[in-house]
Amino acid sequence: MKDLNVTMQNTMKPEYIEQNEIPDIDLYVDQIITLLDGRLGQNKRNQEDKVITKTMVNNYSKDGLLKRIKGKKYSKEHIMMILLICGLKRGMAVQDIARVFAGLEGNLSNAEGEYSPEAVSALYAGWGEVGAQVAGSLPEFIGNTVNQLGLAGGKDDPLPAILVLTEIAAQCSRAAEALIDESFPEKKK
Repeated sequence: MKDLNVTMQNTMKPEYIEQNEIPDIDLYVDQIITLLDGRLGQNKRNQEDKVITKTMVNNYSKDGLLKRIKGKKYSKEHIMMILLICGLKRGMAVQDIARVFAGLEGNLSNAEGEYSPEAVSALYAGWGEVGAQVAGSLPEFIGNTVNQLGLAGGKDDPLPAILVLTEIAAQCSRAAEALIDESFPEKKK
């Protein structure tokens, strides 16, 4: 069995593409899929998993998570928002992401109702900084927590780390849901 610290450090990496690595030209959906698979494919759990599909992108648009595109091409801002959605989906329900984005609509839009490049860029950069900070500190925190609780059955025993990781994920998810409910209440139909 592998050393758990090495496993956590190798897998706890943000799914992030630097803004300067996202083309400044508009891309077709097939080009976006190729870009994301090429840059984030190493984060897949299984080889047959997809980072993103055409159906996912179309559903994000249809569900209002993404602003309408002009023609058949997506802007750099659309690509950053797609990446953000993919990242948020790992810890939030799509309905909650939609509520957050609806609440941020005014902040993310320019006067023409399109994405504000500055606002989307700032949001995306902030998300990248958070991911780097968490990835840099979480493995040590997990290791310390396992040791403090006296759960460690040896450095290769995965169960204590799994218990801590799943409990952190559950509590963080509940806290995020509470913040969403407080900050972005559901609209009555």
